[in-house]
This record gives sequence, structure tokens and C-alpha cells, in this order.
Amino acid sequence: MKTFLITGGGSGIGLATARVLVEEGARVVVAGRSPERLALACKEIGVETVVADVSKLSDVEALMETVGEVDGLFANAGVGVFAEFGKITEEDVDRVLATNFKGVYFTVQQARLKPGASVVLNASWTVHRGFPGASLYTASKAAVHSLARTLTAEMPHVRVNTVSPGYIATDMFHENVEDGEPFRRQVAMGRLGEPEDVAHVVSFLLSERAAYVTGQDFVVDGGLVGAIPA
Repeated sequence: MKTFLITGGGSGIGLATARVLVEEGARVVVAGRSPERLALACKEIGVETVVADVSKLSDVEALMETVGEVDGLFANAGVGVFAEFGKITEEDVDRVLATNFKGVYFTVQQARLKPGASVVLNASWTVHRGFPGASLYTASKAAVHSLARTLTAEMPHVRVNTVSPGYIATDMFHENVEDGEPFRRQVAMGRLGEPEDVAHVVSFLLSERAAYVTGQDFVVDGGLVGAIPA
């Protein structure tokens, strides 16, 4: 049985990915900051859970000690602050970069990856297009995107890829968007994505089906980046 670790797995894309992997017969360990969400995930799909804040290196180190060796890692934990460029504060920068970049960086660095393991980092469609009001979030995700390319070259014993979700109907999306209709109209497929849409791509990248796939970015966005809706 393969073992996979998912950070930020208490809800949204992380939880959906955990569900898919459990259904495929894997041992899945989910890490997150919310004990309540983790308890629900454990009850709902039977995953192992660890309370950890990836913005803190000590938490990351303790997490890896608990989990042990893994066949795959989905570094999914992330936060978003969305405001005009001139209104972003030092506190905002520290918070977002601590989770979205520092957290991802040390999660991969400290993970006990088996030879041939697969690493998937959660980036964003915004690394491919500018998006007003998201300067901090998009910069943090661009750093993740760049990190994956470097790790592909530096860590040839594992595979490293990114997924770049488009507008996905997660708690984080709904917390930051009052009306999803204008966003839906930007998508060629005419709908917002579901967490499962991304989860199945991550599952593929973590599996042996993607054994010769590394250094790639998989945009899961319903055509948001690549097409203009009619």
C-alpha cells in the first residue's frame, strides 16, 4: 500500500484529493491547521490526520517525523489575501508567503520521499495571466511554480509537477467572492470547477501512470487561460 501526504487537506482540493486516493486503496495522511476539519475528514473518509501549521518549520519537522516515508506528497496548503496593490500590508506579505511559499518549500525539503516518489505542488492559473487585486497571492504562487522547475532538476530521484487550478468552488473561493457568476462567464466550459476536477489530475500525477512526467504544469481551469468564451 502506498502512502501519500496532503497538506491543507481538511477541505477543498486537498480533501477531495484525499478522498480519491483512499478510494484507490492508498494510505493517506492529511495535515492541516484546523482540528475540527481534520476530525470531520477522518470520520468521513477514514484518513489519518495530523494537526500542523506548515508556516512553522517546527510543525513541518514534527509532521514528517509522525508520517515517515511517503510515496507521494501533495503540497496543497495555501492562504489568500486579495486587495489592491497599494493596500497590501507587511503583515499580509508575511502571512501569505509564510504559508504559500515558505510552507511549501520546507514541506518538500523535510518530506521523507522514497526514491521514485511523486511531488505535486499546488500553484494557480494566475501564474499564466495577470489578475487585478491578487498581486500578493499570484506572486506567491509564481514562486511555487518556479520552485517546482528547479526541484525537477535538483531532485532527479523523484518527480515534481505543479497543478494550476482555475476558478474552483472551494471554501476559499466563496470566502473571497460574493458573486461567482462573472467568474463563471470567463470559463470556456461555462462552469466553475469542482475540487474533484483537480483531485483526479493530482491522483494521476501521484501514480505510476505518470512515471515519465516531471517538470510540468497542469492547468485545470476549464479553458480559462487558453480560450475566450463565445
